[in-house]
Amino acid sequence: MSWRWALAAIALLIGACGGSDAPLDEVTDAPVAVASGAASSLYFPGPGGRLFPEERELDLAGEPEARIRTLLAALLGGPEQDGHLPVFDFAVAVAGVYLTVDGVAFVDLEPAEEGELEPAAGSHQEIQTVYSLVNTIALNVPEARRVVLLWEGQQGLTFSGHLDTSRPLGAAPDLIERQP
Repeated sequence: MSWRWALAAIALLIGACGGSDAPLDEVTDAPVAVASGAASSLYFPGPGGRLFPEERELDLAGEPEARIRTLLAALLGGPEQDGHLPVFDFAVAVAGVYLTVDGVAFVDLEPAEEGELEPAAGSHQEIQTVYSLVNTIALNVPEARRVVLLWEGQQGLTFSGHLDTSRPLGAAPDLIERQP
């Protein structure tokens, strides 16, 4: 089969699946939607075991993985409002982000400096840490419906010893403090 027949077969398959009627080269070269300067909500730990949203104008252009990295860089950079707490007690970096086709974001975190161990926390602090990350991703990036957190490339049964993180986690909007 020549390459022209292969392209025609692919174009027919795309058309049969409800795809665009545009020629194949236009479909594959379509520009990616850009969301520059979009308002985003970052969820920081705060009093009473709740998460407190902070609105930020972030450049969320590009692929979902890039948007997740931008959101996490802002979140891990710390809160700007009084009363909100940092997600971790020490500097943490994003080592990697991968998004599956079925909407599961794998986020690999690591200490920004050598010598730091896995985050230690009580159960309430662990819940706030985990869902600060999960809510910030899942509630801002529609393609990432669930999140798997890795620490230095490893997925643990828990993140700090209390909360089951052995499976992908969805957002927990019930933890968010509603502002008047």
